[in-house]
Amino acid sequence: MVGKTISHYNILEKIGQGGMGEVFLAQDTSLDRKVALKFLPENMQQDPTARKRFLREAKSAAALDHPYICHIHEVGEEEGQPFISMEYIQGKTLGQTLTEGPLPLKRALQTAVEIAEALQTAHKNNIVHRDLKPSNIMLTPDGHVKVMDFGLAKRLTPVEGQDEEEISTKLTKDDSILGTVPYMSPEQLRGQEVDARSDIFSFGVVLYEMLTGVHPFKKDGHIDTAKAVLSDTSPPLSRYAEDVPVLLQHTVKKMLAKEPGERYQLVHDVKTDLGEIIVISGESALNSEVLTAASAKPSYFWPVVAGGLMLVVMLALAFFWPFTAAPPEGPIDSIAVLLFENQSGDPDLNYLSEGIAGEVTYSLSQLPNLRVMPTSAVARYRGQEVTPQSVAGDLKVRAVVTGKATQQGDNLSLRVELVDTQEDRLLWGQQYLRKSTDVVTLEQEIAQDISDNLRLQLSGADQEQLSKRYTTNSEAHQDYLQGRFHRRSNLP
Repeated sequence: MVGKTISHYNILEKIGQGGMGEVFLAQDTSLDRKVALKFLPENMQQDPTARKRFLREAKSAAALDHPYICHIHEVGEEEGQPFISMEYIQGKTLGQTLTEGPLPLKRALQTAVEIAEALQTAHKNNIVHRDLKPSNIMLTPDGHVKVMDFGLAKRLTPVEGQDEEEISTKLTKDDSILGTVPYMSPEQLRGQEVDARSDIFSFGVVLYEMLTGVHPFKKDGHIDTAKAVLSDTSPPLSRYAEDVPVLLQHTVKKMLAKEPGERYQLVHDVKTDLGEIIVISGESALNSEVLTAASAKPSYFWPVVAGGLMLVVMLALAFFWPFTAAPPEGPIDSIAVLLFENQSGDPDLNYLSEGIAGEVTYSLSQLPNLRVMPTSAVARYRGQEVTPQSVAGDLKVRAVVTGKATQQGDNLSLRVELVDTQEDRLLWGQQYLRKSTDVVTLEQEIAQDISDNLRLQLSGADQEQLSKRYTTNSEAHQDYLQGRFHRRSNLP
């Protein structure tokens, strides 16, 4: 294959092989860029089931657009041989990285948050990965995640006209085609229907390995490993790793629950708890040593530590957990998004906090049956201490969105709240932790989360409008936000 030209791709070298395909580095002559080309192995090219599963990978992955998911450029066929052209990612797989030992706690948590964000995007699109494992997660040279290989991905809600034939799970020597046994959930091993909670179990295994360098269930053979996944309790993280925060131990344990109903039900909740752990382990007065000691000393010291831990947890719940109240009666039909407050102490960043609010306002204004106050109408409140109730009274709207942004270096923290002023209650709140380069994705996510909590009946076209991007260039988008901010500031 090396040296051949397939369509407009010159094959340069073989860079990988798995149960569902061979991967080659190629030069895209039409766009002058390097890509990864994936082909079915020769022994499977005549297998219609394998071809169907191969193309399903492309369709599933192509539907996902997120910076932490490997992008699909094209699906093609040359002389009866199907291929997938995808983003070429330099770096190492997480599996290769873990051969050098476990990740430091801070890096493991940040990596886990990015994996959670990728899975959350897939699950929002009703796609379950079903083969999440370290070798399917790339770590780029700048330290970010790219989740790859949706070869076993399955839509929970099949696309119209798409055949979602289920192939029962079998423990065979060639298990990589149907899943990788050490990372399968118990229900997947049993050949039962799987949903997003199955990915959460696999994610728990990956996170356990990142923290300890040890697989919690793997034995000498597939059969013994499968038995361990089905029945063995994972060893405590503290057996293999020191200074693991107690809350992190609980998080991993809940991810690895045998019964789906006892696990996290949404990967969003996993991400939220990981964010809380980052805050507590990195910024609170109680460091990981104290948290770990709290679980190891059942003495008179425990009530004191437990009380302090409870206080920290309560503060974290108040400021960093998402909050969703009981939904209002009927949909909310009018809203104002106040300019987000810049709490960074640097006035040069006002453009970013206000710009994000403006973009969220614009996205919401595209929705039918929702009256959205323009940014010019809320600008009068800039720098003033006002309540959502007073703003709602002035502008004659039912709901008000507020936000507070903090940026340190490349890290952006943004807390957003949605208040129903008619019933005088907080409907929803969320803390977002992002890189400043992810502003475009962040704006879309905030608008989507707000619309979800307004009880609006949205069509597929409406949902598509919310997720519409006018640029994927973060630098260009921030230049646009700066330009618009300065123009607005100079208006009389």
